[in-house]
Amino acid sequence: MKTVTLLVALIFCAFSLHAQNNLGAFTGRVLDGTNSKAEPLVAVSITFKNESTGFQTHTVTNNDGFFKIEDLPLGGPYSVLVTYVGFGSKLLKGYTLNQGDNIIIPDVLLSGSETKLDEIVVKGFSYTSARQRIGVATKISGEALNRIPTTSRNYQDLAKLSPLTLGTNIAGARSNGRGLTIDGVSNRMNMFGSTPEGAFPVSMEAIREFEVATNTYNVADGRGGAGSIKAITKSGNNQFHADAWSYYTGGSLAGVQVNHVNDVWSKGKKGEYTNTQYGLSLSGPIIKNKIHFFATYDRYIQEQPWQTWNFATAGVDQADAENTLGITKDNLDKIVNQLETNFGVPKVQQYGSMKIKRTTDNALARFDFNLSEVNHLTFKANYHVYVQPDKAPGGGLFSTQYKGRQRDASFLLNLTSRFSSGLKNDLKLSYSDLKRTGNNVYPRVPVGVVKVKSTLPNGASKEVNVVFGNQYWAPETIGSNDIQLIDNLTFTKGKINWLVGTDLQYNHISDLLTHNQQGEFVYYSLDNLIKNKPNEFNRKVPMTASAGKYVHPEILTTGFYGQGTWNAGKELEMTVGLRYDLTYLPQKPKADALLLSELGLKSDVAPLDWNNLQPRFNLNWDVNGKGTDQLKFGAGFFASEFTTQALSFALINNAGNYKSVSVRAGDPNMPEANWPAYYQDFSNTPGYENWIKPSGINVDNIPNAVHLLDKNLQTPMTFKMNLNYTKFITNRFYLSGGLYLNRTTNQYMLENKNLSDAPKFNVAEEKNRGVYVAPGLVNSNGLADYKNARKSARFNEVLMFTNANWAQLSYFAVIEGAYKILDGEIRGSYTYGHSKGGVRYNSGNPQDMFFTTTSYGSYKSNAKNWNDDDDLRHKVVVSLLTPTYKGFSLSANLILSQWDHFYSNLNRDQNGDNTSYSANEDMSFIFDPATAPDAIKNDLQYVWDNTSKYYRDYLNKYKGDFGGFNGGLQPWRKQFDISAIKDIKIAKTNKLSLRVDIFNVLNLINYKWGGYDFVSNTRLYQVTGFNAATQKYTYSVDKTAGNLRYTVDANKLYRIQFGLKYSL
Repeated sequence: MKTVTLLVALIFCAFSLHAQNNLGAFTGRVLDGTNSKAEPLVAVSITFKNESTGFQTHTVTNNDGFFKIEDLPLGGPYSVLVTYVGFGSKLLKGYTLNQGDNIIIPDVLLSGSETKLDEIVVKGFSYTSARQRIGVATKISGEALNRIPTTSRNYQDLAKLSPLTLGTNIAGARSNGRGLTIDGVSNRMNMFGSTPEGAFPVSMEAIREFEVATNTYNVADGRGGAGSIKAITKSGNNQFHADAWSYYTGGSLAGVQVNHVNDVWSKGKKGEYTNTQYGLSLSGPIIKNKIHFFATYDRYIQEQPWQTWNFATAGVDQADAENTLGITKDNLDKIVNQLETNFGVPKVQQYGSMKIKRTTDNALARFDFNLSEVNHLTFKANYHVYVQPDKAPGGGLFSTQYKGRQRDASFLLNLTSRFSSGLKNDLKLSYSDLKRTGNNVYPRVPVGVVKVKSTLPNGASKEVNVVFGNQYWAPETIGSNDIQLIDNLTFTKGKINWLVGTDLQYNHISDLLTHNQQGEFVYYSLDNLIKNKPNEFNRKVPMTASAGKYVHPEILTTGFYGQGTWNAGKELEMTVGLRYDLTYLPQKPKADALLLSELGLKSDVAPLDWNNLQPRFNLNWDVNGKGTDQLKFGAGFFASEFTTQALSFALINNAGNYKSVSVRAGDPNMPEANWPAYYQDFSNTPGYENWIKPSGINVDNIPNAVHLLDKNLQTPMTFKMNLNYTKFITNRFYLSGGLYLNRTTNQYMLENKNLSDAPKFNVAEEKNRGVYVAPGLVNSNGLADYKNARKSARFNEVLMFTNANWAQLSYFAVIEGAYKILDGEIRGSYTYGHSKGGVRYNSGNPQDMFFTTTSYGSYKSNAKNWNDDDDLRHKVVVSLLTPTYKGFSLSANLILSQWDHFYSNLNRDQNGDNTSYSANEDMSFIFDPATAPDAIKNDLQYVWDNTSKYYRDYLNKYKGDFGGFNGGLQPWRKQFDISAIKDIKIAKTNKLSLRVDIFNVLNLINYKWGGYDFVSNTRLYQVTGFNAATQKYTYSVDKTAGNLRYTVDANKLYRIQFGLKYSL
């Protein structure tokens, strides 16, 4: 109740504080043209009218004759009427406003000797209207959306055209550092930092345009530290319009998977898949010039093969596939036979390729009301459903799958009020209701893992995990109800344009998460599986009435800000602003007295992040005053948005709700694995009532599972800075260069607080690799069991959601340009960059993800120098839209990039820092072949002499040290797509558009082209044992480590897509 009261109070405060849109603007000056002095005219009336909707507003010139009006609805054509008492009038027509445009109207000369209306029709195109966005944001126009090929008809796919993106991640940051908005309000799932899942969150046919904003310093831009993807939806006008469309592609229109190994080429079979899309949109007036509507429905059906352990496509032949997958088909068949014959696993297809069906449905409706010349109201509703029946864990058989379904409904009210020429208020109120479920396809049972060691056709010995049973995280339900209120007030005082604003957001979460509650049986060998003798049983066992129930955390985020913009002369525009964000998590988890007494940690905390002051500065300089040379400099701080799942886990794994059972073979309390009984009824899974209590196990000796929040938890903060220079060679041709720097602190991470502070011993020959388990307790196979490495035996993992104490650093240099040819365009850019120091924590994963060398703590000291997953090293983008000729046009985009990395880790937990549910990885120590242990010396030298250049560079870089996480750089990759469209005029305004998209054109030309080389099998060693007397590990070297493979994989095959669209 206190939270709701606080929210209501803040909402009322919001009506006096305010924010801003990135819509369109006009700027200009009016002069007295009666004589040669051309003096400024003051208080000239300027009226702006959108001829297609009837929207109309006005402003007046200031003491210097200048006028500027911002945040006008996009579209057109706009007319501009300039009138002044005693002077002639001028009517300028033909302007169209796009997102972020600031159209500069050339000096308007009014004559006192004439009183007639002088009408001027504006023709032509100029990049200068977007001069303030070039270099700091990449705009994807409606024309580009309609013509550039996209694989799933998702507008966000075109974010890849930005020089600073990798997919939809921006400037080296992970997805939780990126903002996502539609029509100025958040479209972000807070639990993961992504948009709603599916082929698209909103139909591309409903999007007018969007931009990737990386370095805009407006204080209204919040909660997207790395940048934001901002979309604007279409609206209706005074003309009725309708579109119907359909798109299709299938396996008969696609290539086949190709592999090339040791000069042997292999081709797979045609894929059995189809992608079908169809939809309808309607728009027009309800009352002309007063009320307009736009509505659309879009359905996307994807039927495609889903693959796991697919020997048919993993190599040039079965032997090569076995080498690639790390398991022989004979061993996998033995596993399947045992599971189906003796374990009760459903007798269904278990591996290979299976056809599945995914569907995305989206409906959107928007209504715009011109209430008066002062007030404009928009109402929008969006409904989205995604069904995904193909979820499986890595290494899982098909019988592990579950069916996911996501439903999202959102609503927006936007009232814009222009009280006078210099005073405007913009109010937005949005509500969204999201629910995501995951339910097992087959009966709920524990997870089974078998570690299978195979002698492969190439002579190597490898161990892989095969997963059966069910999921670690299903069933689950994730729900979120979000309210956002944004209000802005812009006004002019003297020569300064002021903005003050607020951005309030309230999130109410409803989560039912069952991560690791299913239980897990682990078999260390195929033989143990055949005998049904598990080596481990792990489970989070429910112990209280609260366990297994929904949790309802809340998040309150407030933002207050203000800025001033002024012209320091005609050529120089400056903006200085300050934003303040506060995040409060009002719901405390229960107090845990045992946790406090054992480890000194408080669980009942409600973090308040109150110190997010974000000063920002932006400068735009018209260098020579002619509009041909633009210099931009900006710097400022940006807070990111909170990700919510960690809060849910802090409420779930709290105050003894769950005991973290972890027993091993040989323990008298080790339960038998009765799989047929589990498939009959999940309640037969070993738990408190049917195992712990009857066995007389002392509950106090079973450790608790705990997640908690750092009481000083902060949201990540990014400092950004950029310097850009743009040369407009003509109105239709520009070149631009820029330098960019991002530094992010307070990155989110999970840290295990129950691991011993110091290792029990160090492996001297591996640069003192620290091991947290005493030598006598390390297994003979080299595994150091975490339960012997804990501070307190009363707890298993104690994972604190906290902040990293190091910074992520990203820097980029970009050269870009564009040339407009009639209604066509060619754009190009080159990016060089580097991102390091990012935390690999995934917002939706309740695991610490430490990559350790000498110790668990070494991750903190090493990570600041390790490359990020999203380290975009090189990127070339070329996009082409040809001029339309007799209704025919071509478009194409070419992307060349180098970003993917590799590293060498080990197949055992050597240092004992892995809990049963963690995702830690121990990095390989790279022995120098000259001084390596005798048992591996020759094999190491063989790898050095015969591996790929890329892997050899990695080995040389880290020789005599631990291999660096993401320390190896994979070769370049390329993608070339084209699209052809033919518009056929039917009658009056009716037309039929025929379209063909070809993805990966090079692969269509030649099946050997269009793929990429990659370093495969990056693990250098397998841990084979441990000698307690010498305190040394033994290894076997994989002599195929680092080999280079060439593939045209299933996601890169050429694909032809046909489409048609009828418009009237």
